[in-house]
Amino acid sequence: MNLGRLSDTERSQVEEVMRNASADKPMVGIFWYDVVNDELFGVDSVNPDTLKGQSQKTSSKRHDQVWKKEHYRAVARNKKNSPFYKEVDGYNVPRGRVFKDTTKFYVMVGCWIDDYPQAKDLIIDEFNLPPDVLFKYDK
Repeated sequence: MNLGRLSDTERSQVEEVMRNASADKPMVGIFWYDVVNDELFGVDSVNPDTLKGQSQKTSSKRHDQVWKKEHYRAVARNKKNSPFYKEVDGYNVPRGRVFKDTTKFYVMVGCWIDDYPQAKDLIIDEFNLPPDVLFKYDK
């Protein structure tokens, strides 16, 4: 493998991309909620403006696929403190998905959100969601 340095032009291009990164823009994606530590984990967020041809924009990653991958990584590395370590499939762990339709953002969650309403602020903050975001139930 041949590694080289960035040219001044390449460095400028990279810096421009980083300046325009979506750090403060609303994002879509998936997450899990750790009820013990009151925090989100396994977050996968995507700028919805980069997703073309979808009326409801969200991450293409599925919870079950991400969980399986992270579970096997945690077990292989003996990371017993990882939230992915204990559960094989993660179906019993509170989770959700953030969407954007043509005009609004909304968060699909289970009824677990009623027991942990403080998670709403974490989700809004993590995904930089607008104040008018809707939370909807999904089973």
